[in-house]
Amino acid sequence: MTITFPSSRNSFHPAWLLLVVPPLVSLGLIWWNQNPPVYIGQVIRLSLVLLLVGPLLWMRSGPVGGRTQRLLKEVRALLPGCLLAVLVPGGLAMVDEREAAGFAVWGYGLGCLLMGASTFGGEFEQRTMATLLGQPLPRSVVFAEKIGTLGSLLALATANLLLSLILVPGQSYASEAGGEMLLVPVFVLCSGPFFSLISRSTLAALIFTLTVPMILCGIGALGLELVQRFGHPGETFSEVWSERLVWIGTPIYLVATAMLGWRTFRNLEVREGGAGGRGGTALHPLSRPVDAVLRRLFPVPGGTVQLVRKELRLHVVPWLMAGLMIGLWLLWLTLRHFAQDEDFRSTLNQASALTVFAGILGTLVVVGAGAACVAEERELGTLEWQLTQPVSVSRQWWIKVAVTMALSLGLGILLPVLLLWLGFDRGQLGGESDEQAIRVGVILAGLFFMASATSIYASSISRNTMKATAAAVGLAAGFATVITTVAGSITANLDQTFSGLPEKWQAMNAGKPDWAPSQELLAVLGMAFPAILVLGFVAGLLWLGGQNCRRQVVPVRDVVRQFAGMTLGLLVCLGIFGAIAGQLMVLKQQESWFEMQRMERSNAVATVRGLASSGKLTPEIYGQFNVPTNASPLALTDAILATRGRDAVQDLARQLTQPPQATGYGLGPVMARRYGLISGKATVSPGTNVPAPQPPAAAAGKFYSMDPAMARRYGLTPATNAPATNSPAPAPSGK
Repeated sequence: MTITFPSSRNSFHPAWLLLVVPPLVSLGLIWWNQNPPVYIGQVIRLSLVLLLVGPLLWMRSGPVGGRTQRLLKEVRALLPGCLLAVLVPGGLAMVDEREAAGFAVWGYGLGCLLMGASTFGGEFEQRTMATLLGQPLPRSVVFAEKIGTLGSLLALATANLLLSLILVPGQSYASEAGGEMLLVPVFVLCSGPFFSLISRSTLAALIFTLTVPMILCGIGALGLELVQRFGHPGETFSEVWSERLVWIGTPIYLVATAMLGWRTFRNLEVREGGAGGRGGTALHPLSRPVDAVLRRLFPVPGGTVQLVRKELRLHVVPWLMAGLMIGLWLLWLTLRHFAQDEDFRSTLNQASALTVFAGILGTLVVVGAGAACVAEERELGTLEWQLTQPVSVSRQWWIKVAVTMALSLGLGILLPVLLLWLGFDRGQLGGESDEQAIRVGVILAGLFFMASATSIYASSISRNTMKATAAAVGLAAGFATVITTVAGSITANLDQTFSGLPEKWQAMNAGKPDWAPSQELLAVLGMAFPAILVLGFVAGLLWLGGQNCRRQVVPVRDVVRQFAGMTLGLLVCLGIFGAIAGQLMVLKQQESWFEMQRMERSNAVATVRGLASSGKLTPEIYGQFNVPTNASPLALTDAILATRGRDAVQDLARQLTQPPQATGYGLGPVMARRYGLISGKATVSPGTNVPAPQPPAAAAGKFYSMDPAMARRYGLTPATNAPATNSPAPAPSGK
């Protein structure tokens, strides 16, 4: 083999080199760490990745045989899912937090689902299924190569996840949920190819692979509950029956989907017409029921109405997701109604878990609708014909955007919220106050518009829906990284600024400047500036998407230029916003600080006035602060604060108002013997007059503690331990 510089042959993509980055960075971070197991685990991770990337890079350097070319093509088709399943756990493994472990598992699961759905879904989307079936090879060989490649990448991703979680200190997620994670690649390997063959769509296959097991499990649990209620009303079924249903039904489901996948591929026939390979007028195999509904909803002919109808029938995945959400919701309500086991009912009534699941499905609807906006027409081959219509391109574009936004909002946001609201009351959903609900709603609205605009822009630069989805995720991650980095730097700068401001404000002796806005205006501006930033970001992406929609193919250099321009504009806007927001926050903090100072001063004046009215302020106290005795409480308060600081008034009030504590006074041994306080073998405690244990022999000059009342009783003064001159010492009585 002649070694040459890697060229664009053999279906190799430079993105494969990204798989080497997380283990190399991890090795660099733990190079000096004295932890051999972790170090060995990272070396194993790097070795596994090199076993995949090394041969791919080597085979790209020169010509290879036919079988190797087929395997390279299959590996290339699974690239997006493999990157997601390997890179996300590898990157988050460097974060020693349990929440990072959870995100790593979610990324791994989504990547595995994407790989399973891309096994045959990519062939339909790229219109290469006919070429695949037309090869001079048995279909069993083609099917085995596809399934073998999928299984190998799933095994690599699973091993990388386990090593990333188990060998990283502080993360025990994998040891607790290892069994559930190991089931993910098994389900994907058996059922992913089958669903991609029958749906002929990658996104639809991903959704079916995720939701069909849940639906079947729910139907099985409902059957057990109905048998218990109507067939055996007096008996109580134990959890053993549910466990047996799972243990028996899971292998049957896996074997059945695997066999159906092979049977579907063996009997597959491809015809011309549409991405799904079907003839007729349907743009997609799943669009027929949607088209029947839309035909009745929009019977009036007209250019705009027909464009709206065409856009609605184009978004098959959102309609599919909406139907699945409604079906799962009805199944959940039925199970909750018939369930009698308390543990099972409590599981069904966990609002947090269902809210997270509804959020995931809603996010898929938003991203799927945006990804299909333009890329679906490029995939179907109808975009060039559509641009020749007498309707202007700009009008067609904004109709696309309006329909996509409306569909995303209705099916991705409002529908899940409505289903959760109908299933739970406000208390179960964690009812916040009206102000908090408004704040959360504004934040969610901003995130929705940004996600939807990013997906639409990704669709305008992609050739099919699956690539648009992957591009939308990548662009969202890039923009999120930029925003997070800039926000972190702005926060650190503000913290440093606030650290030295109170001393500066202390010397001002005044409030905020006259030109500064009020607190109410500051709150309004604090909401207006982020809204303006979001609207500008969304408008920029949609404008660029409209320019890309006019072209059948968008060159990579144009995409890089647009992304760089959007990133630069975002940085400039964030810098301006950060400067303005920082100044507004300083003004708000300044006003709050001076308001707190005024409140503390008012409380101090009230405290001094109370002490003066109760007669606790003696002339000596006025003299300590160089204030005349006839000074007002305000003047005395200012003098105390200027002399001893902000907490001096509270300390003075505490000293003057607390009850006097008993204090011991020194008493010489001679005086103690004189008044019978020391006997031969016992000593009388001054405070209690109770014999105490004999102390060691006191040296000359040692004093004993004596209570003030006892000292006065025997005519002693604290200063001299002698009878006072102005009052003769009374003779002790009874002792």
